Amino acid sequence: MLYAMDTGKEKTHERAIKGKYMKAAVECWFTSSGRTIPQRLKYEDDDGILHTLDKIRLIRMEQKHYAGVYLKRYDCCAMVEERMQGFTLVFNPESGVWKIVMQKT
Repeated sequence: MLYAMDTGKEKTHERAIKGKYMKAAVECWFTSSGRTIPQRLKYEDDDGILHTLDKIRLIRMEQKHYAGVYLKRYDCCAMVEERMQGFTLVFNPESGVWKIVMQKT
């Protein structure tokens, strides 16, 4: 006999973030309440150039499910070549991997 239970909580599946995903090394501040706030990051572009972004401004953090995978999405901005640049950081808590998705300007 099979039973199904309705928990009342649906996992909302989000569409993938458009753009090219690049691995990133992220330095975070962990608050006393358990919040994770990115402070600084480094990533390598297609030309092999290593970029460092300091003084990251966190706009929003959301917990998401992309194709059934639980991820944390951080919408951020920082100064890049003397102009404010928006970007998204995606963190997979299971694997511990960070990725950056730069927004087109």
